Amino acid sequence: MRPRTDAELPPLLLEILAARVPVSSWKTATTRSERINHARDETQARAAAEDRAAAPAPVSPVTPMPQRVEQAVSGLDAERRHRREEAVTRRPTKPARLGASYRSGNLFLLPEDDTDHPQPDPPDEGA
Repeated sequence: MRPRTDAELPPLLLEILAARVPVSSWKTATTRSERINHARDETQARAAAEDRAAAPAPVSPVTPMPQRVEQAVSGLDAERRHRREEAVTRRPTKPARLGASYRSGNLFLLPEDDTDHPQPDPPDEGA
């Protein structure tokens, strides 16, 4: 039996529901206190099911692949760090901040005149 229009579908669905679950047990036909009790029972049942599902899974003796990869990478990093520490006897000093040379002096002073030609000595006046 197949409904031909959308108007025929809701009554057919209601009949199917009523055949499976009697209308008297539908939650809309219950009182407010019964609905509250039912909701409380449902919440407790869900919490109990989650507690049971949270039981620890058996531990496999084989290490999963992501952990093995992480272990290999951390071992390689540790080896490289060890080699760097052996190669450097003391900690390197930090370089000066960018622009530190400009901050140390006056920016408006002209640089000294550096010429490639040596200046001739002035003649002696007493000679």
